[in-house]
Amino acid sequence: MKPSRIKEVLGPLLDSRWPIFLWGPPGVGKSSIVYQVVESRGWKLMDVRASLLDPTDLRGIPYVENGQANWAPPSFLPADPDSEGVLFF
Repeated sequence: MKPSRIKEVLGPLLDSRWPIFLWGPPGVGKSSIVYQVVESRGWKLMDVRASLLDPTDLRGIPYVENGQANWAPPSFLPADPDSEGVLFF
């Protein structure tokens, strides 16, 4: 799919709230297109480069509270579960 077509279909795909996978060689504009579409909606974009992270960076750190294991979420993720935005890996 050409980058211009991706820009056309990305909005409705974001509205579906399903994960979207864009694949292509470096430098063809994938990140730029996502930034443009998200910005045009007034949403926040969190750009996370997974290749630079450790698995615990996304899962969080385990801790025990009242005899039960829990996960402390990563501090870079939004605290409000109802916030609008895109998490871009």
